[in-house]
Amino acid sequence: AIGDFNNDTRPDIVVTNPGTNSVGVFLSFNYVTFGHETIYSTGFPAASYSLAIGDFNHDNQSDIVVANSERANIGIFLGYKNGTFSTQTKYSTGSKSKPQYVALGDLNNDDHLDIVVVNNDKANIGIFLGYGNGTFAGQTAYSTGSKSDPYYVAIGDFDHDTNQDIVVAQYGTHNLGIFLGYGDGNFSTPSIYSTGAESKPACVTTGDLNNDSHLDIIVANYGKDNIGVLFGYGNATFSALTMYSTDAGSNPVCVTVIDINNDDQLDIVVVNEGTYNIGIFFGYGNGTFGDMHSYLMGYDSRPYSVAV
Repeated sequence: AIGDFNNDTRPDIVVTNPGTNSVGVFLSFNYVTFGHETIYSTGFPAASYSLAIGDFNHDNQSDIVVANSERANIGIFLGYKNGTFSTQTKYSTGSKSKPQYVALGDLNNDDHLDIVVVNNDKANIGIFLGYGNGTFAGQTAYSTGSKSDPYYVAIGDFDHDTNQDIVVAQYGTHNLGIFLGYGDGNFSTPSIYSTGAESKPACVTTGDLNNDSHLDIIVANYGKDNIGVLFGYGNATFSALTMYSTDAGSNPVCVTVIDINNDDQLDIVVVNEGTYNIGIFFGYGNGTFGDMHSYLMGYDSRPYSVAV
């Protein structure tokens, strides 16, 4: 993830290191070079695969939350003004839950950031409501269904009620689950949208791809070597999947959106673990995209994630 951790207006980098049970912070020197990594332990064995940054205590500093898969918890590192962080404060996600991914949003409209975590082995998502002082309530869990193997989560308002909703990529049941938010930190049971037989959706994100002011959903289908787009109707319902190939054997694992070519239209960036590249689909602003442009990351690099 990218953020300004020491208030010098330059973007810094924080990464997860699952092999060494830590997160690492790289402070920027001049926008293009970075200092040596500063390591913060997440516990042993943690296997930390995902993190997010946000201001959890309203001090205008970026803080970090990390999903510690093997420790069945999330960890909070509060940021100081000089680019350093506190030691980790842990919150349980449940025994043998294997938390996989975290996302942030204000889920109960109190102007404090809350946390959503995907608990892979418990087939649920967990909500941690923030108090605005760097601490959080205990987890409230919502089932994603038997054998759903949830993998990734994104947040957005899908029905224009100003309340944040949640979409989950459910790798095991080859579908997306959409939880509508009530604005008080509670959520509906999920509506299910298929991503195709044996599609194994590994990642999901949101954006308005056709400029109709409704959020659309983009999913990376690891098992089918494609990305899929579901267009939102603005009432929490979505179209069937429109698919774009990421090439045979690509195994896409991560997807995000950004305007890469400054035409005021969202483009799609996908990480292809199997073919060792990132792919870019340039958007036309009407919900359609050109063919993928690929950029090799190096043989056997197995890229896993991207930040924009």
